[in-house]
Amino acid sequence: MSIKNIELPNDYNCTLQVRWVAQRYMPTIQPESASRWLRREIHRNAELAEQLKSLGWASRNHNFNPRQLRALVTHLGPFW
Repeated sequence: MSIKNIELPNDYNCTLQVRWVAQRYMPTIQPESASRWLRREIHRNAELAEQLKSLGWASRNHNFNPRQLRALVTHLGPFW
């Protein structure tokens, strides 16, 4: 599935913090743990990691832009 086909809810059509997105995927664990989980998932999924890299994201970044969010949703499923 192409990231262009992913529709983000209007609330998520902006830059979002990695920590905030991670907490939506893993709401029952601490924010720091959720962030580590999300970063591990990105690194485990070579295709996702490469796509995010091509969209300008690096593991040291603290935010995802809408295109990067679409890539996450494509590979990990919706977080909303």
